[in-house]
Amino acid sequence: MANVKLKDKKQNLTWTQQILSLILLLSIGLVIVYFVPKISNSSLSTFKNNSYVTPQEMISLVLLSAITVIFLSYYRTKSFFSTKWLIAATVFNILILLVKFTLSSNEINKGNNNISTIGFTALVVSSLYILGLFVLYLIFEGKLISRAMHKKLIVESDGKILLTLYMFVFITIARVVVYHLPGISNTVAASYLGDIFMPKTYLLSALIFLITYATVESFGQVRRKQDLKSFFSISVGLIIIFHIWWGVFMYRLLV
Repeated sequence: MANVKLKDKKQNLTWTQQILSLILLLSIGLVIVYFVPKISNSSLSTFKNNSYVTPQEMISLVLLSAITVIFLSYYRTKSFFSTKWLIAATVFNILILLVKFTLSSNEINKGNNNISTIGFTALVVSSLYILGLFVLYLIFEGKLISRAMHKKLIVESDGKILLTLYMFVFITIARVVVYHLPGISNTVAASYLGDIFMPKTYLLSALIFLITYATVESFGQVRRKQDLKSFFSISVGLIIIFHIWWGVFMYRLLV
């Protein structure tokens, strides 16, 4: 038993290893989003260029998704998480990338935006994602709900669906509050947030609901509290990385 515990201790990622692995992921992604936007459309003649998704967005999305899946697979192996966790974590992270490099990019491109506008928008939107993750972390750690309710969330699918609905409403309310905050209202970030849940963006609303459900499912697959804290930290790190990638990508499109 002592040997097994020692082996687990050696294989689990330390906080330093987690940070270094995130930095490596960030660095590889930065190379992608720095160079891909400058590939000329004539060099991408095999891709069908349309007004909805550009070839540069498609290539960036595919490459960034690939390295993210590799990272999640590595993290899952070192943390001894289940395949079901990997599927759920992959779904919500890839869907976030899909939103950022298609719908979000198109929304920002509607206006004449500079790097400060893009950076501020990335900061505001990423903060909403992190707020949602923090609330889920507190819920699954048992600080906001009773032990019986906590067990129900982990074991029963109905509980996870109900929590997803609650979180979707919470995110909607948080979006409205942020939309009217001083310093944010009448900005591009506020305009972006104001369009998220409007009828014309039903696709984005559906994607956000799926992201929320997959996130709830992935949190539900984590059993130990120390693993929950690690997964929460990794998730926050990925959200920050995704928005840095997106900001650099949009900046490279402008310059």
